[in-house]
Amino acid sequence: MAGPDPTDPWSPAHAAPPPLPDHPRIGVPAQWISSAPLTADVRTAFLRALGDLSDRGFEVVDLHAPTLEPWGALNDLMGAQVARVHRAWMADPTKAYGPEVEERLRLVLDVDADRLVDALQWQSSLIAATSRALTDVDLIATPAVAANRKVIGEPLLETESGDTPYRAALAWFSALVNHMRAPAVALPLAHGTGLPHSLQLIAPWGAEQHLLDIAEGLEAAGVVGFRPPPDRSASGS
Repeated sequence: MAGPDPTDPWSPAHAAPPPLPDHPRIGVPAQWISSAPLTADVRTAFLRALGDLSDRGFEVVDLHAPTLEPWGALNDLMGAQVARVHRAWMADPTKAYGPEVEERLRLVLDVDADRLVDALQWQSSLIAATSRALTDVDLIATPAVAANRKVIGEPLLETESGDTPYRAALAWFSALVNHMRAPAVALPLAHGTGLPHSLQLIAPWGAEQHLLDIAEGLEAAGVVGFRPPPDRSASGS
């Protein structure tokens, strides 16, 4: 939000976006969401949130953007970055890793130059697709996560798609946004009971203030906001 940092080579400059219209268009990426391993309660909460947005003057539209769909080369792109940090440490016998962590890190060390180039090409196409999508709509809306409950020690989550590895379900929407390099905000929904659900809004580059303004307005309208966690003291848990 402070603008590009000339000392940071990863901080590109972006032109300031135009003001939002009175009735912003929010695109719902059909392919990205239809392929997601959603739980039924996440889907219900997301649809209700879209209805709340529509009731408050937002124009909610379907967005055809098949490139906006995990996973692509996401793992190879992340793997190369993780390897860049951990390679030296893994060669140091004084820096021991746990067996599960070490096994996962060994996999990322196998990402060679060819796979990295392919991953960077995929990321470039992802950023271009995001740019095209955000010329048709002002914002993109998704759930923040495909499932919002993970039992400690259980590697799988029960979703509408069947048993799903928990990492895929929890990162289905947020991980892709990280590699779009676009600003986004996750907003806890104020309605419902039990574990809270969350709405993710994605904006064009440089539009962080738009996201904050919308978030503030939705909070004032009672659509999003903090809810305390369920009281489990009665059950002894």
